[in-house]
Amino acid sequence: MGNIADREHRLICFVDQYKGHMIRSIGRYIRNREDIEEILQEITMIIWKKLDRFEAHPNPEALLKKVAIGRAIDHIRSELKRKKRERDMGLPPKVLENAERRFDQDLQQESLQTAIGRLPKKQAMAVLLRLVEEQPYPLIAETMNCSEATVRTHVKRGRLALQRKLSHFIDGR
Repeated sequence: MGNIADREHRLICFVDQYKGHMIRSIGRYIRNREDIEEILQEITMIIWKKLDRFEAHPNPEALLKKVAIGRAIDHIRSELKRKKRERDMGLPPKVLENAERRFDQDLQQESLQTAIGRLPKKQAMAVLLRLVEEQPYPLIAETMNCSEATVRTHVKRGRLALQRKLSHFIDGR
């Protein structure tokens, strides 16, 4: 029993230490506070399952940032799929009404988030870290656990895909 209590204490201390960083990383892509809290809960469960690995990681902040951004991207994708299913079923959910209102208020930002959410996961993460968060390539490479050349390739391919997906904004709608 003491083992579980010790593990819970370690988890709470670990999560508390990095909670602000995770919330900021998620909050850059997800605006709804409840969704941010839900994603934070998911990350906490991931940490619980692999606590020893997280604690032993040489750069836990970078690892958690990677996990947080990945979960935010997954959330955007699942929201897109859910909205499509609801539209296909002909349901008029409140979520769609809110999304339409938000769409009218900030069309370009919403479209950019949607387009990024549809990119392959590694491209999306590289684009978010480089273009949105303006992180240097060496730090992105460390966060993604790959070479700088690979990061540059992901950013370039992601940028080109975004240009194609958002060409209606670039061309003046």
